[in-house]
Amino acid sequence: MPRAAKIDPSELPQREDTWVFALRTLRSWIANESEEPVRALVMLLMNRREGMILASEIVKKASSRDIQKFLIKAMTRPEKKLGLQPGRPAKITLEDQELLRTLTSFFQEIQIRAVYYPKSERVDELVKDLEGFLNEGQPEIPGLFSGKGVTRTAAAALFQAAAEFYRQAPWVHLGNDDYLAVRISPRNEQQFTSVLGQAGVEYGLSLYQRAWPGRG
Repeated sequence: MPRAAKIDPSELPQREDTWVFALRTLRSWIANESEEPVRALVMLLMNRREGMILASEIVKKASSRDIQKFLIKAMTRPEKKLGLQPGRPAKITLEDQELLRTLTSFFQEIQIRAVYYPKSERVDELVKDLEGFLNEGQPEIPGLFSGKGVTRTAAAALFQAAAEFYRQAPWVHLGNDDYLAVRISPRNEQQFTSVLGQAGVEYGLSLYQRAWPGRG
């Protein structure tokens, strides 16, 4: 059976519609046994006036060519459940100015006006709903900077100290039951710590208010 003739998007009927294209990074991860986990991306296309989702796709990466294919498919082969005929909009908005510059010639070829438009609340809501679906309704794990008083400077200092602690490998000389008394400024109250790692299972520090936790 011969293949169907390839449709040129520039020859499709043009409607006085504005489409919104968004490429967002999700909080969900994509991984398999042979690859490192990567943050999932979602390509989302919406009719701005009606708020109708025209197309969406979750991917690991999205090059400019991938985005062009995604948009062309939405124009030439719209989802059957939408009940729409093939067509192209008069205008399309993008949230990323660099992506807009990359795709300028593509939009010129198919005679669609493309402009930059900041992130919309409607797209934010759609992405949030999608993440909730992917996470099966489970609450999001709090981010590193969500805690009260946590700053980038403080977090950076913590990770630097942890890296130096690991390089020093104090567990070679100290066991889990070797308690050290320490005083932490500015309160200067005596507390106790033990080094984890001599068993080769977990590495780190445990901090207690007394030397023998759980006893007496």
